[in-house]
Amino acid sequence: VLGTSFNVSAYGNDECVMTTLVSGSVEVGSNHGKDKYRIHPGNILTYTRKTEQVVVEECDTELYTSWITGEFKFRDMCLANIMKKLNRWYDCQIVFEDESLKNLHFSGAAEKDRPISYLLEMIEAVTDVSFEIQDKTITVRHK
Repeated sequence: VLGTSFNVSAYGNDECVMTTLVSGSVEVGSNHGKDKYRIHPGNILTYTRKTEQVVVEECDTELYTSWITGEFKFRDMCLANIMKKLNRWYDCQIVFEDESLKNLHFSGAAEKDRPISYLLEMIEAVTDVSFEIQDKTITVRHK
């Protein structure tokens, strides 16, 4: 790390590892290769585990760091990834009744300190998706 403000997303069950730089400078390397990548503010580096491919591109860093200020922010994110994030924050299980629902895309924001039902109600209000919450399991289905 050669900078001051960045985010790393490296969950074991994700196919990608991502580093987003807000300020300063970060150099990223791997144990598998000799290549090193220096990213600059406003960049995201994505490493795909399966293909070992690295991509560096510009991004809206706020989408990747908003959790620091207590918010969920997403832009054109598929429902599968939104639910994966909610699973991590609220420790819940997600069940999709129809696999095609995973590919629906949404944009929005909500405070993290609200109950999960608040964000789910926002999604329900603008789509044909409904959610059923039983204990710690959320079932996603068509309305």
